[in-house]
Amino acid sequence: MRGLGSKKLGKPGLLHRRRDRQKATGSTSRAYTFELASLHLQLLIAMAAVDEQLRSVEVDEVDRFLEFLALPAKDIERLNVIVQRGLAAPPSLETLLGGLANIAKKPALANALVADLARVAGADDRADEREIVMLGHVCTALNVETVEIRVPEDTTPIGPAVKRHERPANPQPRLLAQHRIRTAVRSALEESYRNDRSN
Repeated sequence: MRGLGSKKLGKPGLLHRRRDRQKATGSTSRAYTFELASLHLQLLIAMAAVDEQLRSVEVDEVDRFLEFLALPAKDIERLNVIVQRGLAAPPSLETLLGGLANIAKKPALANALVADLARVAGADDRADEREIVMLGHVCTALNVETVEIRVPEDTTPIGPAVKRHERPANPQPRLLAQHRIRTAVRSALEESYRNDRSN
């Protein structure tokens, strides 16, 4: 079982991991424009939140997509802002479906999207019915074969649920800019939780 606090010595940092992933899948990563990457990212956030329980392992999978992209630094910064806002107020699938036609025109990106969605959905070792339904809708909209959310037979979740008022610190090394974003996200979630409690 993976522990949230576990850390391997000598694990490469974010920039090194981004370079490694870009080398391995360079043609696909370069196919993303900022707009397509933004849509892909928002769909991952929507998937992570659709079961109403954001877990740190799911958020880690969202972060992995940023490591994969071969976009200018300024675009990565803008996408980090989208992560911040999306985790504070997750988008719904209905608001994002209209943009899927642009991804459907690029089969490699369409297949990458559904694979990433399935990975986010299964990151907590559970396949929630709402995740399955959302993945099916996206596959239909993209006209791609439905993929399976893979979970182990032992469905004990990895890591605690991330409530709206808290988000555990990510154990993986991150750039200083991402640390600031996480601090801002935590503050926004705490404020949102206080507002919910007061209503």
